[in-house]
Amino acid sequence: MIETLTTGAGYWDPIVFLIAGLIISIIVLLIYRAGAGNYTSEMAGKPYLSGNPEISKEDSHVSGENLYWGFVEGLKEFYHVMEKMHTGIINDYILWYVGALATLLLIFIGV
Repeated sequence: MIETLTTGAGYWDPIVFLIAGLIISIIVLLIYRAGAGNYTSEMAGKPYLSGNPEISKEDSHVSGENLYWGFVEGLKEFYHVMEKMHTGIINDYILWYVGALATLLLIFIGV
């Protein structure tokens, strides 16, 4: 007992569904058969790089320095000043922190 189910949004017919599935399966099979004939299971684990050979992990590594190069180059003058201020002594950092906090308090209090 196969019949069409009609709803307010459309209809459901299992015969149409099976025919559509069969047609889609045939199209998928044709696309699969048209694929590369020289494909082997050894190629399965390799990344696809648009047909280019895979380079070593060290050569393809992108470091943080590469990612932020433009940002650092654009603010080069600022970083030179900051590097001179960077002493590595915690007392200097606390002094800068207290000074910045005092400045902000003076600004917000309005003195």
